[in-house]
Amino acid sequence: MNRYFNHSYRISKISRSFHAFRKPKHLKLNYREPDNWNNCNKREIHPFWFIGKTIAQLSAIIGGRFTRKWYAKLSPEKKKELWKRFTWNRVGAAVAILSGGAFANYVYHTEEDPITKRKRFIAVTDDQLQRLVQVETDQILEAKKGEILGSEHPAYDKVISIANTIINRNQDIPLLRNQKWKIYITKSPDVNAMVLPNGNIFVEGGLIDLVGYGDELAFVLSHEIAHAVLKHSAEKISYAMLLDIMIITVMAFLWLFIPSDGIALISQWFYRRVVDIFMHLPYDRKLEEEADEVGLWLAAKACFDVRKGSNFWTIMSMLQKEENTEIPEWLSTHPANLKRQENLDVLMPAAIETRKACNCFPLSKNDPRIQLRMAKSLDEISKEISNPLAK
Repeated sequence: MNRYFNHSYRISKISRSFHAFRKPKHLKLNYREPDNWNNCNKREIHPFWFIGKTIAQLSAIIGGRFTRKWYAKLSPEKKKELWKRFTWNRVGAAVAILSGGAFANYVYHTEEDPITKRKRFIAVTDDQLQRLVQVETDQILEAKKGEILGSEHPAYDKVISIANTIINRNQDIPLLRNQKWKIYITKSPDVNAMVLPNGNIFVEGGLIDLVGYGDELAFVLSHEIAHAVLKHSAEKISYAMLLDIMIITVMAFLWLFIPSDGIALISQWFYRRVVDIFMHLPYDRKLEEEADEVGLWLAAKACFDVRKGSNFWTIMSMLQKEENTEIPEWLSTHPANLKRQENLDVLMPAAIETRKACNCFPLSKNDPRIQLRMAKSLDEISKEISNPLAK
């Protein structure tokens, strides 16, 4: 992956601010030796509801189709007799009971997030979530076996130092106070990081190569830790369960009333795409924006230069443009990079005030956002001059 852009500058050097971190007295982070991966004590937990969802979808298709075929074979007299038994009062009562039960279940599992004060639906328990996350952790470790840097690699000390600063400066949050953490750093060129609710932190080498060990990396880790703090994994699973119930119900009616199997199949595919575009993806983007906001707050309390968080999304926008990997926001699980940068800039004054309230060292008067965006503008001008027909 080419990390160099035109006009003789490197993004990571423009945006990087090497900050001196002191290790806390009580190191809370640790990591497994890569050599022990093959001996991981895997907990083979079967995710019943995922299999149940597949069975329910197949049952909806088969049941709807079977009922349609069965009804089509009935004689006119049988159909007339069947409709006589059918009353809207019974249907209305059944719908009311089912709707009331569903609404009561939704209300029962709705809770308020202690940080954002947002109401959210969470239908999985902490124990269920941890079991699912452990399965995911084992899968990730198996997939990345051979990519993990050895425990003697100097990158661990630097990443642990950053993560410890975030965690130790946010001890008012129970998860950060009580969780045991493990860090894995990979040689993967992917620009990514991930924090699982069970305390496993994965940092890809491509991210470190792009931004180094400065405040940008601190913001990314704060963002990912925010996902865990806000229980976004549990919320997404619960929301997906709601959508699955709706999809399964509609699928049954599609296969029941549409006379052609081919048309029913196309209608089902189209309906699922509509649900993804108008319900699933916007919800994912909302959670990403929330993690950006809370992650900025965590980084501010940890005394990092929060302005570099905005810079990170500028860097990612430039990288995507250089590699021609941009996709429309409405087809993505994440907001557009420049939109995320703009959102953070709106929140920046409050984040800087939070730093001051936490008695952090003063920020440099030279705003790194201005420096990076000037370099970005120079790069775009240089490209236009070198390739005037590109417009």
